[in-house]
Amino acid sequence: MAKTPYDIDLDRNPANFQPLTPLTFLERSASVFPDRTAIGTSLAAIGITALAGTIRYAFAGDVEIAYAALVGVPAALGAVLGASLQQRLNRNALRFAFAALLVVVAGLLLFT
Repeated sequence: MAKTPYDIDLDRNPANFQPLTPLTFLERSASVFPDRTAIGTSLAAIGITALAGTIRYAFAGDVEIAYAALVGVPAALGAVLGASLQQRLNRNALRFAFAALLVVVAGLLLFT
C-alpha cells in the first residue's frame, strides 16, 4: 500500500490527532455548537432511555424484530436527516418549525 503525504513524517500530536470518545465528542460538540447543546443533551437522554428499555425487553424475550425494524429504521433515518437539517437552519427558523410542530400535535390531541 502506497503511503500518502499524511503518513510520512507526521507524528501524532494535539494539532493533528485527537482521540474521540463519546464524552469528548459531547464536550467538543458543545464547544463548537453552543446554541445546540440542549438538543444534544436531549438526544443523549432519549438514547440512553431507549437503550435501557430495549435491553430489558430483549432479555425478557419481548422484542419482535419485524416491529422493531418497522419503528427503528425510519427513526434512525429521521434522526440522521433531522441532525443534518438542524445544522443548516438558523435558530429562528428552527424555533418556528418546532413551535409549528407543537401546535399541530396539540391540535391532533385536542380534536382526535
